[in-house]
Amino acid sequence: WERGDAITTGTGTGSGPLFTNGTLVQSHEYWVTHVDRQAGTVTVRNPWGWGRGEITMSLQDYRSHFIGMTTNPAR
Repeated sequence: WERGDAITTGTGTGSGPLFTNGTLVQSHEYWVTHVDRQAGTVTVRNPWGWGRGEITMSLQDYRSHFIGMTTNPAR
């Protein structure tokens, strides 16, 4: 994150929506747009379109729903 790399992260599989409002999709990749270490939150964006907005969640929720991260140099 400190090097400015792009970070993507993926959700796992299971039954039912990950959030009851359906904002997170199972078996899907998102990109990380912000990490607030002081607040303990992670913000992700769905690549399906800008109209979907960003989703900010606690680090605990992030760890419950996402199974990995990939970094990509953005230089």
